[in-house]
Amino acid sequence: MTVHSMTAGIAKLPTRRSPHNARRGTALLAVIPLAILMMSAMVAFVGTAVDTSRATVSDMDSFRARAAAQSAASLAITRIWGDFDDLSGGAAEMWAFRAHLDAVGLLDQADANRVEWVDYLDTLRLPQNADGDASIDGVRIDRIDAHRIDNWDSTMIVIAVDAVTSAGEEGSSRERRSSIEERFTVAPPEWNGLDFALLASNINCLLCHTTIDNVERAYNTNSALTGTFDSVRIGSIDAIHFRSDPDSSVAGITLLGRDALLGDGTDVTDWGDFNLSGAKADAFGSVEKIQEDRFGNPEFDDLLVYDPSNPDAAANLFLDFLDYQGATDYELPESFPPPFPDNGGVDPTSMLPQPENAGNRKIDDGEFFATVLGLEGTITGGSISVMDPSERISTNAQRKAMMDGSDSVRDITTGNVYLHGTEDEPLILDGNVAIDGDVIISGVVKGMGTVRARGNVYVVSDLQYADGGRMDRTFGVSSDGTENNIAIAAGGNIVVGDYYRPAWGEGKPATGESDGSFNFTMDELAIFNRMEWMKTQPTLPGKRVKVQTGTKVTYQDEKVKEKYQKTVTKWKWVKTGNKIKQPQFKWITVSNGLPGEYEKTERVKVPNGFKLVDEKIKVKNGTKTVTKTRWVKTGNKIEVKTPIYGWKTPQHDNPYFNAYHTPRYYSFTEGSTVPIYNRDGYFDPKTSHWMSEEHAGEWSDAKLTYANPKNQKDSVLYGANGVPKAVVSQISPTSSWISPEMMRKTIEQQLATKDGGNLVLEIDATLYSANSILGTVPDRESPFTNGELLVNGGIVAADVGILAPNGTTVNYDVRGARALSIQADSGLVIQRRLSTPGIDY
Repeated sequence: MTVHSMTAGIAKLPTRRSPHNARRGTALLAVIPLAILMMSAMVAFVGTAVDTSRATVSDMDSFRARAAAQSAASLAITRIWGDFDDLSGGAAEMWAFRAHLDAVGLLDQADANRVEWVDYLDTLRLPQNADGDASIDGVRIDRIDAHRIDNWDSTMIVIAVDAVTSAGEEGSSRERRSSIEERFTVAPPEWNGLDFALLASNINCLLCHTTIDNVERAYNTNSALTGTFDSVRIGSIDAIHFRSDPDSSVAGITLLGRDALLGDGTDVTDWGDFNLSGAKADAFGSVEKIQEDRFGNPEFDDLLVYDPSNPDAAANLFLDFLDYQGATDYELPESFPPPFPDNGGVDPTSMLPQPENAGNRKIDDGEFFATVLGLEGTITGGSISVMDPSERISTNAQRKAMMDGSDSVRDITTGNVYLHGTEDEPLILDGNVAIDGDVIISGVVKGMGTVRARGNVYVVSDLQYADGGRMDRTFGVSSDGTENNIAIAAGGNIVVGDYYRPAWGEGKPATGESDGSFNFTMDELAIFNRMEWMKTQPTLPGKRVKVQTGTKVTYQDEKVKEKYQKTVTKWKWVKTGNKIKQPQFKWITVSNGLPGEYEKTERVKVPNGFKLVDEKIKVKNGTKTVTKTRWVKTGNKIEVKTPIYGWKTPQHDNPYFNAYHTPRYYSFTEGSTVPIYNRDGYFDPKTSHWMSEEHAGEWSDAKLTYANPKNQKDSVLYGANGVPKAVVSQISPTSSWISPEMMRKTIEQQLATKDGGNLVLEIDATLYSANSILGTVPDRESPFTNGELLVNGGIVAADVGILAPNGTTVNYDVRGARALSIQADSGLVIQRRLSTPGIDY
């Protein structure tokens, strides 16, 4: 019998993968041997050996017994997993697996004084020998017992087997016994979403003017390496929104899991109308490598949509990819696991798992503790301040003290952290650190490692590597040879630039309430909140239609039509001999003057001078008799029925509804209004899309639903019993530890310290959040930025909304993916961890 690799809930592994996908994290691979048949063959081979010396026979008997015991253990774990897989239907999550083991009596023995084993010998129903005993290839199996030990992030199944083989010389017999313990670990696999330069469930407003490239190629100065760089990939899981005039290039492939939409929700039907391009195939028709011209510039090609019925290796655009991804060489994850797994973690005191906290979409203390336990690293240099969670920054003096800080960060740090480096005094990152709080970071950084923040991360200005030479940059390497590589993961959100900035750069900054600007940040929150709201609704409102609601009955005088004769005056036009001016007009296109995607144009008619024409007047020209008609009453009454019409909003079944989904909504600050852009527009059942204007653009009761976190009767956020049924993630500093005024001043001051003359906002890092990555890079009324964003690393989050009206460049850096290992939140993988032989005798 062959034991197959036992995985569930994860996509088919690709048969061809780019080198940058060979991840170095802590992923558990399915390595249960696929070679029980090979074991059986070796057992049979041993049985035919011609050397019958006593020692040789003894060794062969021991080998046969041990091989049979290992086969029995593999069959047992196959049965344990197979029973669960059949019942779960492939929904392999740790809590479900443990609940199944509890149900079949395989209980957690982690704290048992005496381990209780579960007998699987009879359950497996192995073949019987002549004496009626269970056997494998002539080897008697006396015992197959199992027990379970739960760790916070995995479950270990221990299987003990006793096997006995009988052999003899000249008719005599003897027994050789082998006892083994096989340990199998069941755990989620490593998440593969960091293999993307850009990945999100929902991408809004980013792919208007974007270039996606490989960072190694972008900074390569060795012409001998031309054409050797791996292509990159971007992807969206749920929806990606395009303007009607996007201008973007991807030096690789684009995987769109489901919907590709225009701003109003309509499907993209003709990709040829867009100025979009993807990877150019090489001479062999493959897009695995980036093709370059003789000047080292990447070569792009028109979009070639993949056809599942006629696969083409040159395809660079995959639509509705989740419908057929198992048949391709690529993978697209279907969720965004938190950097601190939502499995309950462990109690820091007792070290016992806390499964009761699993799946609540919050980072519990036990989850943070269990994830970061054992991390080792430091951040030194630059300006560093570590503030106690109770500390508040509300005055200019306190803010200055924060920005002048001389602290350091080591291993696991509790508190909110401010980090800023300069070229003369860069931040020095050495290893992996965890911060139980928010992080403000900017400036120059040197070294390698990861920053895992339990709260939000604010990249308030440039975050650049201390690389050697700005003119001829050696990317990722300092002048002294130090490798530079930083990966940042936020348990909350990652916010780039000035998220308070008023709409159009004028008026009041955003506050999260109607007394402030409804700026780009608020617009993005409202759109992403609608996505979550939709998952909670069994039905969705359709387009309003006018329907007959009744009939009105009236009685009116009966009338008939009759003809009669009438004499009327005739007229004609005659010239007066004079000339008069007649106005002329023309049509022109007028813009509202707003930038980027907010610009709207219309055609208007304007004066365009005069021309001279003959003046004419109207004069009488006799009379004529005409026949006319008129209505006259008959003296009778008639009944008149008039339909009554009214507007009705139909309700349609919602394909996105999930009764078990815990929604995660965004608010601007703690306790502020949760705006949901769901009142302007409707659900189209034919396309399964929400149809509306691209942005709400204003605080409006006609467009937005307002959920109130402070009101326990709010039906969006609370159940009828007042218990929360949703999670609210704020994008402003946790518990307002720094006031909005001081936070915005910090942003403005750090933007003012950007590299002189460089108006492009540059971030050298891989950014990851299971929530949102938001950003604003203004170009209007901004002396420090020009509306361009450069990211050397990657942007990966559930929701991505970044406004860079003059263009975004993302150069994918595989090193960030290797540094920042994220555990998948669905799917389980089994690994044979340890095989311990007993005493053979």
